Amino acid sequence: MFIELFERMKSVRLCEARTEFTPPAEGQSREDYSKIRSQEYGEILTGRQEALSEIKSELAANGYRIKWSTANYTVTIYHGTSKEGAEKIRSTHKFDEMSFFSHTRKYSAFGSAGASDYARGGGEILVVQADPRDIHFNSGSGEIEASDGLELDEYDNIWKSPERLNKQERK
Repeated sequence: MFIELFERMKSVRLCEARTEFTPPAEGQSREDYSKIRSQEYGEILTGRQEALSEIKSELAANGYRIKWSTANYTVTIYHGTSKEGAEKIRSTHKFDEMSFFSHTRKYSAFGSAGASDYARGGGEILVVQADPRDIHFNSGSGEIEASDGLELDEYDNIWKSPERLNKQERK
């Protein structure tokens, strides 16, 4: 019964179909599943919180701040691109490997051209809510990098590394 309810909820998106959570086992009670899911979610948030703390510290050491959410410990980063590039990202829900972002719309951490410079001439600035475990601050360039690229998890609208999403799909 509980497994059937879980499957039905997935079909109407009340419950994430592709998540970082373990699906319920056959015969598992709702209470047992809730305990496991709560523990897993706590581990996810702890990992995000630790990564967020690290990137915030790195930026703060250079006199900068990053926008972040206390609800799910994600960060807001900006990517400037051409109109065609923005359309490709929107249609594929992917940023390529070695994509670069800024902590603000206007400039990178060291004052060099940021997202707004790349959007000149009809381009766009994309606002991205990213999992901080999948990005890092490059203190040499002042940019935020996603070396593996990022993909949109359509169930929680958080941009994550392709590897993290592939692990989720296997569960």
